[in-house]
Amino acid sequence: MKNWDIEKVVSLLVECGKIALKFYDSPEFELKQDRSIVTIADKTIEAMLADHFDRPADNVYLTGEETVSQKDESYIQNALKETTWIVDPIDGTAPYAHHIPTWGISIGYMKNAKIEEGAIFLPATGEMFITSNNTVYYKACNDGVPSWDFKDMNPIDIVKRKLDDSGLISITQEIAKSHKFDVTNCIQALGCAVFPLVYLCHGRLLAYITGSHLKLWDYAAGIAILKKCGFSAKFLNGKDMTLNIFDDCKTHESGIKRWEIKEMALFTPNYDTFDFLKNKINLL
Repeated sequence: MKNWDIEKVVSLLVECGKIALKFYDSPEFELKQDRSIVTIADKTIEAMLADHFDRPADNVYLTGEETVSQKDESYIQNALKETTWIVDPIDGTAPYAHHIPTWGISIGYMKNAKIEEGAIFLPATGEMFITSNNTVYYKACNDGVPSWDFKDMNPIDIVKRKLDDSGLISITQEIAKSHKFDVTNCIQALGCAVFPLVYLCHGRLLAYITGSHLKLWDYAAGIAILKKCGFSAKFLNGKDMTLNIFDDCKTHESGIKRWEIKEMALFTPNYDTFDFLKNKINLL
């Protein structure tokens, strides 16, 4: 699949959701070398998406959490020059494995190393977000896996939360274990990127703060959605995240590190919120 076919992507996400929910009640999981959790749902979903997206003969490539380590350097370099699908089959695997609903499935679309489109499905809450050009579409259902297709989705109602003490701030596990915040706001560490990234668009969160271990598949779909909703994505040094991974990721590194962002980043409704929060972060 070479182009961003929004109806097809929605259909694929629905199928991914069915697979994830099939294993959700009692997921089998194991620890990887980096001590992170992987489940049978992760592997099954990524294998299914690879059947659609991994087409090197057509200059179409796949970058995914469970398969990127299996690709050689030639494949990776070609993926950075051509059309690449960026997938996270279960973002929030730890909550998923413990039957906590803060997890989701994401698909990002990149051309010439620049993220162009993104889609996120939250099966446990029945919410889907997907971009098409400069518009973000949204739909929610009550039964987890929707029976609708893209034609039933509507442009999202964007809510930018005002900066005040009531706003909830979401942070990564890395930040929770190594930093402190001089704020009165409630702080939450979900172990998942897709929830806070898309919930910013609804005004449910004030900000999402990540460390430099955030990887491309964690944020690719979410940052496409956020940027098209008019939100800010900036590194702690004030530089904007450009959606070009040569600017945003440690591509000069080898192995898994090449997919990590260059430094701590803040996702916020506007620059004023960014400026306020960046001065409230301290190393422990």
